[in-house]
Amino acid sequence: MDKVVWYDNKKGSRNIAIYNISSKKEIIIDGHIPILSLPYLPAIYENKVFWIADGPCGHQVYMYNISSEDGGFITCDLGVHPRTVSVYNSEIIWLDNGRETFVPEKQNIYVYNYFFDTLIKVTQDNKCRSLPAIYDNIVTWAEYRNNSYCADICMYEIK
Repeated sequence: MDKVVWYDNKKGSRNIAIYNISSKKEIIIDGHIPILSLPYLPAIYENKVFWIADGPCGHQVYMYNISSEDGGFITCDLGVHPRTVSVYNSEIIWLDNGRETFVPEKQNIYVYNYFFDTLIKVTQDNKCRSLPAIYDNIVTWAEYRNNSYCADICMYEIK
């Protein structure tokens, strides 16, 4: 991987920025993408950039293809409200408390395969979770059990 992605406000509003380490060039993804609110929490996998933004269905995952310079909301029809995003291959994972307003102690982990259009609710019990990550077919996250300040690391294998 030779790209780094982040959000910044160099142009006076928050945009998604991509830096190509090999070519030493920066790309700003800005107003030409139809985003209804400020983008945040970007992630990148190969030539696709993902972030959370308010879309026509509330908080949603937006996917932008760097090569074709097009994109769109990819989770609108799922009835979800993502709060974070992490990506590997065609699998996207996120934290979601099932409602528009953020409730940190009632979050579940979801995996969505945008190639096959399949959604898996990994956790079922509305606990305080954070830092979801994915690599290959393994999903990990921190989970705060019994109102503890010390997190347990949990894992789920996508089959």
